[in-house]
Amino acid sequence: MGDLETALTQSGAQSSSVGAVVCAYSFTRWDVLRRAIASLDAQTRALDSIDVVIDHNDALFEHARREFPRHLVVENEGVRGVSGARNAGVDACTTDLIAFLDDDAAADPDWLAGLIDAFDDDSVLGIDSNLRPAWLDTPPDWFPDEFLWVVGCSYVGLPEHRREIRNLIGAAMIVRRSAFDIAGGFRSDLGRLGRVPVGCEETEFSIRAAAAIPGGRFLHEPAVSAAHEVPTERMSRRYFLRRCWSEGVSKAVMTRFVGT
Repeated sequence: MGDLETALTQSGAQSSSVGAVVCAYSFTRWDVLRRAIASLDAQTRALDSIDVVIDHNDALFEHARREFPRHLVVENEGVRGVSGARNAGVDACTTDLIAFLDDDAAADPDWLAGLIDAFDDDSVLGIDSNLRPAWLDTPPDWFPDEFLWVVGCSYVGLPEHRREIRNLIGAAMIVRRSAFDIAGGFRSDLGRLGRVPVGCEETEFSIRAAAAIPGGRFLHEPAVSAAHEVPTERMSRRYFLRRCWSEGVSKAVMTRFVGT
């Protein structure tokens, strides 16, 4: 068995260790961060670890260490932003599989149990779930469901059954550690920085990992869900247009690394 095949071989999904990474950067999101972590604590298939990564906020780091004594709280000492924070989480997590949940998302109790069997297939590098919008106000009647990706949710056009996809949605996904070992982490020059609505870090990683690992693939599982909070300020036409524009910029930057 070659080194690459050895790196990808697992003893079976149910016996694999699974850790979770949740990244946070602002006190204004403290309540939703607590909900995110509580949803991971309540999983029917228990996680082996939950790591909370604080992105360049010393006061929040100290507060989180006091409030989450059962979990590892680490600082992102790399490049500021979600990519750097996720990479810090990957470095801190020692499990076979790494789950990522946004700080403003909450996983259903059977989220992990409903996804982990995908890794019985050694070719599967990662899987994501359905992300339903948790609107904090009445959703605008003009908002097209095909564009729910604008608010970090699953959109019309994704597979209706478990199927292979090009890239994961990072708000609620699980990735095989060996994919990071072989392909590297998320690019720090892509991904959201604070309130700036850029992205594509998980898209670029998925494309790069699939290219680096022959036969490697990513899956979408719509039958398993997590809720992703949509605050009022993300329901405006102004935000919608800004996010679409930022996505175009992100895609243009990404093509420099992975092509068209």
